Amino acid sequence: MLDRTSSLAVELPAGDRMPERRRLLFLLDPARIWRWQAELVAEFAAASGFDVAVASVSATRSLPRGLSTLFVFERLLYGQKAVSAADIVDIAAIFAPVVAAPGHDCDLVIDLSGAGAAARAIRAGVPTLTLLYDGFADDTAAIAALIEGRRPRLTLAGCDDDGLVAARPAVEEPRILSQALDPVFSMAAELVRRAIREGTVDGEAGGTVPPATRDITCKPLAFALSTFAAKIAARLDRQVRTAPQWAIGWRQAAAGTTIADRLMLPKEGYRRLPDDGQRYYADPFVMVRDGRRYVFCEEYPYATGKGVISVFTIEPDGSTTTPRIVLERPYHLSYPFVFERDGEVYMMPETLANRTIELYRAVQFPDRWEKVETLLDDVAASDATLVEHGGRLWIFAAISDRGCSSWGSLGLYHADDLFGTWTALPANPVLADAAAARPGGEMYVRDGVLYRPAQDCREFYGGGLTLARVDRLDPEGFSQTVVARLKPNPARPEIGMHTVNVAGGIEVVDVFGEFPWTAA
Repeated sequence: MLDRTSSLAVELPAGDRMPERRRLLFLLDPARIWRWQAELVAEFAAASGFDVAVASVSATRSLPRGLSTLFVFERLLYGQKAVSAADIVDIAAIFAPVVAAPGHDCDLVIDLSGAGAAARAIRAGVPTLTLLYDGFADDTAAIAALIEGRRPRLTLAGCDDDGLVAARPAVEEPRILSQALDPVFSMAAELVRRAIREGTVDGEAGGTVPPATRDITCKPLAFALSTFAAKIAARLDRQVRTAPQWAIGWRQAAAGTTIADRLMLPKEGYRRLPDDGQRYYADPFVMVRDGRRYVFCEEYPYATGKGVISVFTIEPDGSTTTPRIVLERPYHLSYPFVFERDGEVYMMPETLANRTIELYRAVQFPDRWEKVETLLDDVAASDATLVEHGGRLWIFAAISDRGCSSWGSLGLYHADDLFGTWTALPANPVLADAAAARPGGEMYVRDGVLYRPAQDCREFYGGGLTLARVDRLDPEGFSQTVVARLKPNPARPEIGMHTVNVAGGIEVVDVFGEFPWTAA
C-alpha cells in the first residue's frame, strides 16, 4: 500500500522529487464524450496544482443504435432536467484550450476512452487510472446492464488499494435509462476524482488491466451487444405504445367563469385541438389582435425530438386552424410567453436548452419574429413568465442550476426596464416546492392582488395546477399562499395538466394523458 498522504502516490527513483504541478492527461473517445467527463476535465483544469490536457483516441464507439432516440423520448415523457451527467457533449467546444497530442508528457493518465489496446499504446510507461463497468473499459457495458435491469459494478483499475476500487451506484429510476445512467456516471466521476485528489494511484505504469482483455471486442461483452439494439428497440416500442401525450384544450370563458375566478375547473370541459399523432401540442398562450384570437404553443414533432413554436387561431364559429410553425431555433423551444409592451408584440419562449432567456419581437405578427435581446445568459431557466409589479418588471422561472430540480425550484429576476439589467434575487431559489414552484401560465391580478398559476409536480411532471396568491414580491424577498389545487380528473391521477391562460374570452389549458373531456 502506498502512502496516501503524498501529493501523488507514484513510485519515483531515489532522489527525485514530485513535480510541483501534476500533469494529467485524460484519454477520451471524441465519438462519445459524456457531460460528466467534460465537467471532470474542466474541474481539474481550473484547479490549482494541475496541468491538464486531453487526448482523443480513434472514434470507434458511436452510440448504440436507437439509444439517442430512446433518450429523447424519455426526456419528453418524464420531463427530465436539462443538464445530466449522461448528456453527450462536443469535445471541440469544451476542450479546445486543453487538447493535446497523444504523446503529451504527463505524470498520470486517466483513461475514459473505452478504447482498449489503442489507449494502452498512448499511455505506455505512465501510471494510469482506467474506469471499468462490470469489468469492461467500455461504458456500453453500463448501458447494457441497466437495459437488463442490473446495477453495473464500477471499478477503478490503477488505484493502490490492490489495484482496484469498486462501487455499486444506487439507481432510483431503473425503468428510465437516461435517468438511471445519471447516478452511475456521477459515481464514476467521484471515484476518479477521489483517486486523483487523494493520491491513491498505483505506481505500476498502465494500471492493472490485463493488456489483452476487457476491450470492446471481448467475447462476453460482444455477445451481450449482439442483442443490445433489439433490447433498446423493444424498450422504445414499449414507451411509445404506452406513452400518454400532451394535448391543448380550449373553451369560451366569460368574465366570472374562468378558473382564476372560480378557483376550480369547469364542469363543461374543453374542446381538444386535433393532432395527427406524429406530434404533440402544449403550453398554449392566447393573444387577441385585430379581433382575431391567436394561440401560440409548443409543437413537438416526435421525428425531430425538438420543440418549435407554432400558432393557430380560434375562429368565431368555434373552429380552429391547423397550427403552423412561426419560430424555430437550433435548440428546443417551448412555453411561448407572448405580451404587448410599448406598441410592440414580444415573445419570451423557453430556451433552457441554450441556457438563456431570450426576447423576440414580432416583425410581422404572427408569423415572423426576430431576436432582439438575451435578457439572461448562462441560466438553466424553464417556463420564464414576465409580470410588472411594484414599479418593476419581474421574471419568474423554474431554475435547475446547482443541483436544483426544475420541477420544484423557483427563481426570480427583476429589472426597471425590459432592456435593462436583470438581477437575480440573492435567495434564489426563493421557493423549493414541487407542488407550487414552476410557473404554469400568465400571472393575473384579482381584487388588487397578484396571483400566479404554478405546476403541481408532486406526483409527476405536469401532474396538476396550483393557484397561489403572491403575498410578498420585492428585491429582498418573496412569499406566496396556495389557494387552489386543480386536477382534470381526481379519480384518474395519471391525467395531469400544467398550463392555463385566458384572453379574449378564451381559456386554454394543456392536458397530459387521456383527454378527460368530450369535444363540444
